[in-house]
Amino acid sequence: MASQAKPGCPETCANLSIPYPFGIQEGCNREGFLLYCEPDGLTTYINNTSVLVTEISLPTGKIVANSSMASDCYNSSGSPEPLDDPFFSYFLNKNPDSPYTISSTRNKFIALGCDTSAVFQDDDGHFGTGCISTCDNSSLVKNGTCDGIGCCQASIPKGMKEIHIRLGSFNNHTKVHSFNPCSYAFLADKDSFSFGGLSNLTREYQWKYGQSFSRIVLDWAIGNQTCEEAKKNATDYACVKNSFCYDSPDGPGYRCNCSAGYQGNPYLECSAVSILISITIWIILLLGCCVLLYKRWKIRSQKMLKRKYFLQNRGLLLQHLISSNDDSTKQTKIFTLKELEKATNNFDETRVLGRGGHDTVYKGLLSDQRIVAIKKSKITIAVKSINS
Repeated sequence: MASQAKPGCPETCANLSIPYPFGIQEGCNREGFLLYCEPDGLTTYINNTSVLVTEISLPTGKIVANSSMASDCYNSSGSPEPLDDPFFSYFLNKNPDSPYTISSTRNKFIALGCDTSAVFQDDDGHFGTGCISTCDNSSLVKNGTCDGIGCCQASIPKGMKEIHIRLGSFNNHTKVHSFNPCSYAFLADKDSFSFGGLSNLTREYQWKYGQSFSRIVLDWAIGNQTCEEAKKNATDYACVKNSFCYDSPDGPGYRCNCSAGYQGNPYLECSAVSILISITIWIILLLGCCVLLYKRWKIRSQKMLKRKYFLQNRGLLLQHLISSNDDSTKQTKIFTLKELEKATNNFDETRVLGRGGHDTVYKGLLSDQRIVAIKKSKITIAVKSINS
């Protein structure tokens, strides 16, 4: 597959693939899509932010990133604990033309606590929303259920580029301190977050948060125009030949995908795959025919080899003698080599009855439980009944 990065540009930062329009060096990205790769090469951030990127998807127009939290903890007397911050702001980029928005379809605003009020608002304070969670008894809190008892949630409006979170408490957690000394609020990918009940309401939960589910999904799009508007400016239009444009369902802007029968990076090059598929199919068919012909040749060779040995060992003469004598036909049977091998356990040494100059006699057990003597030589294998 062709490179997903711009020619001559780094393709990865640690284990993260960096496909164009993204880039980690100036000139390797489309405007607004510059990422910052730490000097140690272990982490990648959206440029000029603290947003840690862990996954980039071109087909879906999604980025998976980290999510921090606001925390509001109290001691048993109701005094705030130091180092906690009940206010938290999530910035994607102060630039109004930033291509990133907080996904309204994948994320939820989550608040945890039994004495908790949590709100969030946009940067300009044009609106605010949130949720309240109260409970005076630990037995009311249930795992996996974020329904307002120990956990509440609110939807994210479409098109938000930053969110300001504020936590509050009605009684400074004095009535629930024994099982819930803290309130928490954060954004989270709804598919990765599951309320863990009382274990999510402890002081220790804040320390475990990073390892538990620090995931948020961001949408991204090219510019703030629709496809029809963007196509009017061929110089700046992002979709290459053999790709198609579609308006972003998550906010302003558009995205590109390779057309049917093509693959690659729709912002760099889409290559035809139909020829490659045809060649692959023909190669598979050719290999299949070769295998089939080989198997048939092998079976035929084995049959010819058996016929050769049959003739060398006077098999035709034996058949003639048996067929010309009615009594011998009833008393005599021709055994295959496979039957003799089975009767002697593959001519096992423990079955040897005696040895001569040119042959060895084995004890054999036939399928009808008759015990026979089987003589094996360089020329022939003879069978004589011992107990008949």
